Amino acid sequence: MSLAAGMGVDYVKFQKRDPDLCVPEHQKDVPKVCRWGTIPYIEYKHRMEFDEDDYSELDGHCNAVGVRWYASAWDHHSAHFLAEFGVPFLKIPSAQVQNHKLLAVVSGLGIPVVLSTGMSTDEQVARAVRDVGTSLAYVLHCVASYPTPDDELNMGRMLLLRNRYRGVAEVGYSNHSSKTTPPIIAAAMGAAMVEFHITIRRDDLGSDHAASMDPRRFARVMNGLCDVERMFAADPACAPMKSEAEAIKRLRMVSP
Repeated sequence: MSLAAGMGVDYVKFQKRDPDLCVPEHQKDVPKVCRWGTIPYIEYKHRMEFDEDDYSELDGHCNAVGVRWYASAWDHHSAHFLAEFGVPFLKIPSAQVQNHKLLAVVSGLGIPVVLSTGMSTDEQVARAVRDVGTSLAYVLHCVASYPTPDDELNMGRMLLLRNRYRGVAEVGYSNHSSKTTPPIIAAAMGAAMVEFHITIRRDDLGSDHAASMDPRRFARVMNGLCDVERMFAADPACAPMKSEAEAIKRLRMVSP
């Protein structure tokens, strides 16, 4: 969190799930090679999950470094758990877009919702938007492959979502590319929220690290996002810029 806060992010996001509810039965006993050796996948997920003490420590640290946090809620237990911390958003991850019972629970908590759209058809997204209702704050274009190939990033879909849900929710981008350019491109396209993974080392064990930004790439993304903000900061009205004043004196030709 200190790294993220130092880079100037607005929020950091985590994941919260009850593995007993979220891991499919056919995957629970699959062997998983990890830092604890080879163990059943369900045991691995339990060991990786933050508990109440962990989230209390996380909450305190975020307050200390001056950055807010929220999390993806993968099940109704997790949604209620996160609500107790007063999070500014609850996120519906792409895997739960069709979990209509969860969407109903989350929409009833009175917390703004961020909806990710990976692995989903237009019809599935539209149903989820209806399910969340007036709690919906952001719809994020997302491709849920880690890392996402360049030719499948489909950045234009963000514009489609923005046109489709104009007046319903803000539209942004959730990145799973290993490259630094897609978040910057999304910002230049008008994304209201840009989300990407960060890690200390991209070669660590775990599926997300290869699709995450290490500190060097993180800095490049943040610098690029700041550049975009500056480049779009001026009034778009057609009028000369201050830096053009001297050029007007030297170069402008006016015919009678």
